[in-house]
Amino acid sequence: MTKAVFVLLAVAITSTAHAASLRIAPISVEVTEPAKTVAVTLRNEGDTAITVQSRIMRWSQSNGEDRLEPANGVVTSPPIGTIAPGAENVVRIVRIDTRNAAGEESYRLIIDQLPDPKERKPNSVNLLIRHSVPVFFSAADSTKSRLTWTVKRSGGSILVSATNSGGSHIRISDFGLKTRDGKELARASGLVGYVLPGSTVRWRFASLQNSYSGVANIVARSGSGPIHAQVKVDR
Repeated sequence: MTKAVFVLLAVAITSTAHAASLRIAPISVEVTEPAKTVAVTLRNEGDTAITVQSRIMRWSQSNGEDRLEPANGVVTSPPIGTIAPGAENVVRIVRIDTRNAAGEESYRLIIDQLPDPKERKPNSVNLLIRHSVPVFFSAADSTKSRLTWTVKRSGGSILVSATNSGGSHIRISDFGLKTRDGKELARASGLVGYVLPGSTVRWRFASLQNSYSGVANIVARSGSGPIHAQVKVDR
């Protein structure tokens, strides 16, 4: 068990160091009809050449969790390439489906930074560094997101569910759950996650107040502005 933990830590630390050499822009892509094509720039900020492989996956959410499957009707080009130090490559995402988008379609651009065969060493872990970029193709008349929340206790944690009954995704960050008098029940800094149209996503947070139940306030950020909601905390 201890050996496994050390291996995981070593992989995480090495992965972070190598991943820093690849910069991706933009980090989220939104395309509205009639546009069909968008470009993502990959820049090698390291001092050695890197090889990257890209593919597009259809993204959905089921039972509160993300699901990825091969995409039909959307392709990337080129699928693989080598980027010299200080250079850039452009990956184009093209919707080749001739039908209009039905509302909003959600995808993930998966970019794999392949290990350098020259750096392989015996009895070492060969890392495949993966980046995932959200991609959305939307009809011009897509409706806005519309969230409803449920919160309940689960052991020593708080389980938060967000349901999006609208027609567009919503990106949630800097989440906070507070009592009416301002005491924190749960919090999470930075990106919390996305809720896709017609989907429900669940997050588990450490409980900061173990005895509280009743009405609480949700405060968070989204791509379209601040989020404020009241919700009952159920036991």
